Amino acid sequence: MKVNGAKLRTTKPAFDFKFDRTRDFQNDFLRWLHEGDEQVVVVNSPTGSGKTAAFSELCRKKRKTLLIYPTNALLKQQKKVIEDEFESSAKILSGDKLSEKGYDRVQEMLGHVKGIAGENVILTNPDILQAIIQNTYVDPSQEAIEFFNHFDGVVYDEFHFYDEFEASGLLIQIKIITERVPDSKIVLSSATPNKTLINTVKNVLDIDIKEVESAYVDDEGDRFRFDTVVQRKRERIWEAREEVSKMIEEDAQDLEKGSEPNIAIVFNSAYHSNRFYEFLSEELPELYELTEKDNGYDTQQEEEVRPDVNPILITTKKGEVGLDYDIQKLVMEKPYTAESFIQRFGRAGRKSEAEVYIYNMNKLHWWTDEIEFPKFVEKVYESLPTKQTKSERLIDLAGLRAAHAIHDREEAYSEIRYDFGDVPNYEKWRSLLTAIDDVIDGKDGAFFEGYSKDIKNLFKFLNECTKVLHSLRGRNINYKIEYPRGDTTAITSYGLLSAFNHYRIEEVYEDRIKLIPKDPADDTQIKVTFPGYEKQYRNWSGSIRQLEEKLQDWLKRKISKANIDKETEATESLLGNFLSLTGITRSVLPKKIAYGNYEFQIKSSNLSQEVVIENGK
Repeated sequence: MKVNGAKLRTTKPAFDFKFDRTRDFQNDFLRWLHEGDEQVVVVNSPTGSGKTAAFSELCRKKRKTLLIYPTNALLKQQKKVIEDEFESSAKILSGDKLSEKGYDRVQEMLGHVKGIAGENVILTNPDILQAIIQNTYVDPSQEAIEFFNHFDGVVYDEFHFYDEFEASGLLIQIKIITERVPDSKIVLSSATPNKTLINTVKNVLDIDIKEVESAYVDDEGDRFRFDTVVQRKRERIWEAREEVSKMIEEDAQDLEKGSEPNIAIVFNSAYHSNRFYEFLSEELPELYELTEKDNGYDTQQEEEVRPDVNPILITTKKGEVGLDYDIQKLVMEKPYTAESFIQRFGRAGRKSEAEVYIYNMNKLHWWTDEIEFPKFVEKVYESLPTKQTKSERLIDLAGLRAAHAIHDREEAYSEIRYDFGDVPNYEKWRSLLTAIDDVIDGKDGAFFEGYSKDIKNLFKFLNECTKVLHSLRGRNINYKIEYPRGDTTAITSYGLLSAFNHYRIEEVYEDRIKLIPKDPADDTQIKVTFPGYEKQYRNWSGSIRQLEEKLQDWLKRKISKANIDKETEATESLLGNFLSLTGITRSVLPKKIAYGNYEFQIKSSNLSQEVVIENGK
C-alpha cells in the first residue's frame, strides 16, 4: 500500500514570523499568542509539521518560557533546534544537570529562573515540576513552590505521551501556573492529543481553551510528508530477524558510519531490541558497526549513547517522540494503541520518500493499494484501541495529588492550600490520608498501637502506596546492572523486576549485578514480599496488567477481612478506589525479591531505594 504524501495549507503570516509563509495552524497560533483571550491553546498538528517554529515565537514574545518534554533525550534535541534554527538561548533543567544536594538544590533550581542570572528559555521535564508540588525536595522554608511564579509562557509538548496517572500531575501543574501567573500563555501540543485531559482543563479547571488544528490540502500547499510505501508482516521482528537483517543489509552499501539514522527498527520490547542488537553483532558484524541502539536500558547507561552518529537505529517506544531524522526505511512492530502507531509511523517520510514495514500486523479489511494520509490516520484510529483515560478517574487522581501536596506539608504553610484546596475530591482524599496517618501513629500516639493485626498490616501497605504521590510516573527499583549489549557488555541503571523477567543472574558484584539472557526453558520464579506482609511471598510473573489484576484481587481480600469501618475513619470502598487509581505495581515497592539463589532486601524512601543483597550461593 502507498500512503500518499501530505500538504498543509499556507498563508501570509498575520504577525512577524521567521518564515515568509506560515502553515494555517501556525497562523492561528500567532493570532492566539498576540490577540487571543484564551489562556491555553491546544495545537493538534501531525509530526514534522512545524510546531517547534510556532513555539519559538512564544519564546521570543514572552519574558520567560518553560518548555516541557517527556524525555531527557528530547530536551537535548530540542535545545539544539531552538538555539541553532531559532537563535534563542536555552538552558536544560533536569535531575542530572542539578549538581547541588539538599536545600542547596532548591536554591540552585530557583537560581535558573530568578533575576538577571536566570535564562529566558528553560527546558525541563514534568517530573521536576511534580516533585516541587509534592514536597519532595529538602525545602524547610517552602521556597521551591515559587518556581511556578516566574513563567508567562509554558509548552507541554507531546502531551499525549502521559498515561492517566501521569496526566493527573500535568492537570494540577497547569492549575497552579494559570492561577499564579494569570497572564501566562500555555500550549498543549501533540499529533495525537489526549482529549480527556483537554476537556478536564476546560470543564473542571474552568480554563478557556483555543483549539488549533492543521488543514490538509491537495494542491497548492506546503509539503510536510512524502509518499510512503507500506507492507504488513504477521510475525514479530524478533521472529523474522533474519528476514529483517537481510532487508537492511541490502541498503548497507549506501550507508556511512558517522551519519544520522535513515533506517530505524522500532520494537515493542526493550529486551527483544537488545537481543536483535546482539544478533547483529554475532551474525552480521559489518551491519552491526553501522548500528546504534537506544531504548530504556540505554537511558542511564554509564557511557553516553549517541543515536545520531550511526545510520541504523534500533529503538522502542522511546523513539516515538523526537526522532527527527530523515528515516527512509522504518521497520516497526504494531504498537498497542492508535496514538503510538501514528507517532511511530510518523518517524518516516518526514523529509523524503520512505518504506515502512509493519510487523505483528494482521490482515485489515480497509487495506488498499493507495490511500491519502488523513484517511490512513482515520483508519488506524478505527482499527486499534486508543489510550483509555476516563474523566472521572483523572479528576479523582488530581484530587488525590492535591490532597497529598497539602497533607505532606506543615499545617502552618497555607499558601499551597490556596492553590489546591478547591480541586474536586480534595476533602475525600485528605480524609483518607489522615486516616492512614492515624493508624500509623497509633491511637495513643504510639506507632500502630491500639489496632488489630489485620489493620496494622493493611495500613502499613497503604502508607507505602502513598509514597507514589511524590512522583509523576511511579516508583521503580532501579539498580546498577551489567548486561549484554551487542558484542560487549554495558553498565546501566534499570528496573530490577523488569530485567529479571528476561535475564538471569550470572554474577553479583559489590556495585552491580551481571545478567545474561534467560534460556527459553528457564522457569526460575521471581518471588516478592510487600510491606505489612513480609512473610508472605508472592509470585511475580506475567505482564504488568496480569500482575496488577492478581494484586488487586489479593488486596481486596485483605480489605474485606479487616474491620475497616469500625476501627478506622476510612471505608472499604475508599481504600479500593485508592488502590485502583494509584495501581499497586506502580506505587508499592517489594520489601524482598527472591530470584534463583539470591535474595534482595529493598530499603525504600519516597523516591529512592537501597538494594541490599542478603545472601548468595
